[in-house]
Amino acid sequence: MISALVKQVRTRGIRGTVAYAAEIVGDRCTDWIDASFDRRYDTDTGGIIDDMAALEVGADRSDSARGYQGIQILVFRRILKDLRNLGFDPGGFTFVDFGSGKARAVMMAAEKGFAASHGVELSPVLHAVAERNVARFRAKNVTAGPISLRCQDATVFDIPPGDLVAFFYNPFDAEILARVLANLDDACRRSPRRLIIVYRNPRHADAFAAHPHLRCVHMSPDYQIYSRAP
Repeated sequence: MISALVKQVRTRGIRGTVAYAAEIVGDRCTDWIDASFDRRYDTDTGGIIDDMAALEVGADRSDSARGYQGIQILVFRRILKDLRNLGFDPGGFTFVDFGSGKARAVMMAAEKGFAASHGVELSPVLHAVAERNVARFRAKNVTAGPISLRCQDATVFDIPPGDLVAFFYNPFDAEILARVLANLDDACRRSPRRLIIVYRNPRHADAFAAHPHLRCVHMSPDYQIYSRAP
């Protein structure tokens, strides 16, 4: 251990080694906090899966879809805090997670008071895990809001009525994102409602430029929040 420390100091310097150690400790703390959700509800929402063949998304979507990683609990709490600071009460909104994976975000939304929570997932493997997770979550949290899961292409998902929070954890490429945003825009034109979009890990934020009714109300390196008035 001492030899490893000496090697790090020689490679990174004292300040670099301290920063590196702090990063490792921070990552371990984040992992422990994220695992607390599974410990509480006996669910399985952890892990990172990049093998698209193992997720059985199909060869036609393996290039446009992204792998699985559950939303970090601390990040989700920050998002909810920002929404409340912007004057949005979760109780008045339906939550939709596009690319919902094992349903961690969906369950947390139900736990935190959203009127209803929907998960849309292309991978049948992740969808099956999500269904088991929600059943276990529901057994231990009977007061949480209603949850609906769909195993389908996000571009053909039927947008639910009412005010919405649409959540994206970088689930697919810019082309698919643009099509889903167009569907949300069409739904808002046909049935005016408030729309909030949370985009975690915003790799394709330029896709929002094509929608003049969307306004960025919060921007950070981790996520962006957009708002569309009725």
